[in-house]
Amino acid sequence: AWSGAVQSLILSVMQSPALDRWIEWLDAYLSEKPLWPNQKIETIVTSRMVGALLARQPDRSDFRDWIERDLSLARSLSDRTIRLEALHYATLAFLWLGDFRRYEHLLGEIEQTSTSDDFPSRIWWYWSKAVYINQAPSGPATAIPYIEKGMELSVHHGIMFWVPFFLAEQFN
Repeated sequence: AWSGAVQSLILSVMQSPALDRWIEWLDAYLSEKPLWPNQKIETIVTSRMVGALLARQPDRSDFRDWIERDLSLARSLSDRTIRLEALHYATLAFLWLGDFRRYEHLLGEIEQTSTSDDFPSRIWWYWSKAVYINQAPSGPATAIPYIEKGMELSVHHGIMFWVPFFLAEQFN
């Protein structure tokens, strides 16, 4: 339940103060009951905590600990969907932290983990790759193939949410 509430807040209004209350609640819960029903739930909650901290408290002293825990749990799961979600949150966190080496490494991991029929993850990967390339000296010219392919997949599958993100990278 916690992870569903947090996910909806992350996706709808990342700057919502309600996320702070959910972060506080999880901190209190974990101080009393640090056990999880299973590893999948622990992974989902941990990855969404990374998203919540990224949105509201990225300067928190244990932010990197949450990211590392997220990655460790994700890599031990066989569930590709949960693993990809965890990798996506970690990728965003490393981008925000300016850790481009780790960001690039995770892009490779996402590319290997996602499949061609997993178009949401492929779209994410193309956008993330374009963002990364735009940080490099070669910049936008070399990002264009990733932008075009990501937009093509977005439009083809009717996921228009991504189109403005790709356009923003094209003019970065």
